[in-house]
Amino acid sequence: MKTIYIVRHAKSSWATEGIEDFERPLNERGKIDAPAMGYKLFQKQVHPDLILSSAAFRTISTSRLIAREIGYNARNIQLKFELYAASVNVIISEINEISNSVDHLMLIGHNPGVSQTTAFLCENFRDEFPTCGIACIKLSINKWEEISENCGVLEWFEYPKKVS
Repeated sequence: MKTIYIVRHAKSSWATEGIEDFERPLNERGKIDAPAMGYKLFQKQVHPDLILSSAAFRTISTSRLIAREIGYNARNIQLKFELYAASVNVIISEINEISNSVDHLMLIGHNPGVSQTTAFLCENFRDEFPTCGIACIKLSINKWEEISENCGVLEWFEYPKKVS
């Protein structure tokens, strides 16, 4: 059995004109929410074997802030340009490439892909996926390449307004 934690990046800033979407930083709320959610993961004793993150600036920042709170070495975060604005098919393809020695994967990305991937994996997931939301999904698979529609059960779904 595998576990995946799907995370939407924390709230980003639109304050700087002319900046490319890929390079948008976190805003002040995002800088507060990401470590708070990381602490929530620490309380739940979440220890991913691998953190896989979109290479966009706001997801890198989110992943590093969460990693610090859960004691994960930020140098071990794998950045993937392919996860930026990725569709369900691209996200599943990236998950398929994960080493089977990884049992607990954290994937940090963007909407609508993270919402759609969570709904793809969990038949009954219909929630809004707010910024810095985290879904914990238990998968009825032994290898990442076995991932398929409705192979998961949503264990919990947390987000900043729910935990504050």
